[in-house]
Amino acid sequence: SVLLDGNNFKELPYKFGKINGRFNLSGCKKLISLKNCPEEVGTNFYCSWCKKLTSLEGCPKKVGRGFYCGGCKRDFTKEEIQSLCDIKKNNIYV
Repeated sequence: SVLLDGNNFKELPYKFGKINGRFNLSGCKKLISLKNCPEEVGTNFYCSWCKKLTSLEGCPKKVGRGFYCGGCKRDFTKEEIQSLCDIKKNNIYV
């Protein structure tokens, strides 16, 4: 698992590959990009409450359980997320 929630970066400072557990960016108030996110997350991906995030471009292509992205600057739809990411259990929380 990688827990980066609450950090103050605008984008991830380095590229992540595959994460076996969860990947948490929730509450990163300055985050404007999902560039450098892992290609695959084993369990849950979180980018909720990122108040400057307006695009999911760069999000993981595969997630094992759930995709959480509510409370961002822009409201994302389940269909938009499904077009970008294969979520094995199809748990999407917007």
